[in-house]
Amino acid sequence: MKLLVTIAGLSMLMYTGSVKMNAASLDDAGSAEAVGYYNKAVQYKQVKNYSEAIKQMDLAVSEDPANVQYKKEQADLNYLKRDFFKAIPQFEDLVAKEKGNKVYLASLIEMTFLMRQFDKTIKYADLLGKKDVSESNDLSQWVGKTYYNQERYTKALEYFLPLSAKKQDAKLFYDIAQCYMELDQYKKSVEFYEKALTVRYDKTWENELALVYTTAGMDAKAVDRFRNVIAKSNSSNYSNYFNLGNTFFGMNQLDSALVYFKKAQEVNPDSYELLTMLMHTYYKKKDIRGAQAAIDDVLKANPDNANAYYLLGKLYFDNGSKDKGEKYFEKAFQLDPSLRSLKVEKIVMQ
Repeated sequence: MKLLVTIAGLSMLMYTGSVKMNAASLDDAGSAEAVGYYNKAVQYKQVKNYSEAIKQMDLAVSEDPANVQYKKEQADLNYLKRDFFKAIPQFEDLVAKEKGNKVYLASLIEMTFLMRQFDKTIKYADLLGKKDVSESNDLSQWVGKTYYNQERYTKALEYFLPLSAKKQDAKLFYDIAQCYMELDQYKKSVEFYEKALTVRYDKTWENELALVYTTAGMDAKAVDRFRNVIAKSNSSNYSNYFNLGNTFFGMNQLDSALVYFKKAQEVNPDSYELLTMLMHTYYKKKDIRGAQAAIDDVLKANPDNANAYYLLGKLYFDNGSKDKGEKYFEKAFQLDPSLRSLKVEKIVMQ
């Protein structure tokens, strides 16, 4: 049995013999009251007034609770009304009676996914079977996304990758890129980020791709992507400038790093992470005056920053003011004793 791609189509074949909800007679539907309620439900369903239809069907079930057909239609109407809170247990009862019913299981996969009942989504996907799930694009994406939400990225890829060969879906490619990134497979992550951006450009995605390039040590490509994001931005963005500056810092291109750190500072002059990076950049450049100013800014923002005191100590120590340097070293060690080993290493190297 091939599962239908769309749930709208799926619901039309929800039950064998119930593509249309036909009017019932006393011979086949039980008591007169139940039949009357059922027939009213038929009329409301035909005009897609599911709220009124379910009211009548609930009455029919209460009059004739043993009628299986009524219960099927009741579940179907709650599904069509998108009242999954009621529909899920009703479908679960039906599955218990008709084990292996693929249509019921497919509906449960959809509803439990949308209600974020992910353990149940996996349960019903396992009962339906991977082959049948894979025949439906919707089911494959829901099950794959469920595994992704559970941080089971390898399992998510088992459903996402076959689906990616069938359709050009930017969000699907993006989800695959995210899976590979979480699995530290950066080249594969880059491949699917690129595919996603080819189908639909998104500045946030391109910025994330640049960060993946940075993490993978592909700094030149990261720079190109960050610059492209900045060029396409309508306004100054602190994160874009900071990330590009940070990438240049990692490449030891300190002048370029300072250019973008200063641009970031124009947007957010009080950023503590930025002040810290400026401090380290000036220090690496051996720009004593710049480093001193940056360190002062860091200490104004956080008087207990051990690294700032340590770098200040090194500035004085390296420039001949050893007593003053020792003073700041001791302050740094009081705040963070682990820094003491760095001083020992520095002295040994000298």
